[in-house]
Amino acid sequence: GVNVSLTNYLHDIKNEIYFDPTTFANQNYDQTRRIGGEVAPSWDVLDVFNWQAFDRFDLNAGYTYEQAVFQGGVYDGNEIPFVPEHQIFAGVALGFWGHYGISLTGRYIGSSYPVNDQANAKPKAKPITVFDAQLSYETMVNNWDLEVFGRIENILDEEYNSYEIEGSNRAIYPAPGREFLLGAKLKF
Repeated sequence: GVNVSLTNYLHDIKNEIYFDPTTFANQNYDQTRRIGGEVAPSWDVLDVFNWQAFDRFDLNAGYTYEQAVFQGGVYDGNEIPFVPEHQIFAGVALGFWGHYGISLTGRYIGSSYPVNDQANAKPKAKPITVFDAQLSYETMVNNWDLEVFGRIENILDEEYNSYEIEGSNRAIYPAPGREFLLGAKLKF
């Protein structure tokens, strides 16, 4: 019932394309290196414990470490902007009574330099921690799988910027606060 995914990588990239929001044009970083690793365990709890109350009980998590730096040139050794070094996620998903589901997820995104701060001269954007929850109902309608759900994103109403750009002034794009979503999915 336990699965663990491990991924390591080393990417040396020449002419990496990035969008420069101050000029509204694509630009190229000469040469970059990304070294990282990811570990993502998941556990189907019902494979070990026979809890009659649940049809599904899954725990999952993940951690990503990435060191992204410029190689050579004026910014040699500097961090690539808008690439966090650390990211973490964790979640639990429960299913019960044959049709209902509930899930809670959390994610942490570490700090990073704002877009266009190749010199790493300005303060990093603050790290982000956000929690989301969803309640769903699934059923079959005429051999089609129908899911109706309600979702709350950013449960704790965390204030953070989803995007920051360094230019003559820092431009920030605040993320929405707590959001309530209703939706449906139909698979046929």
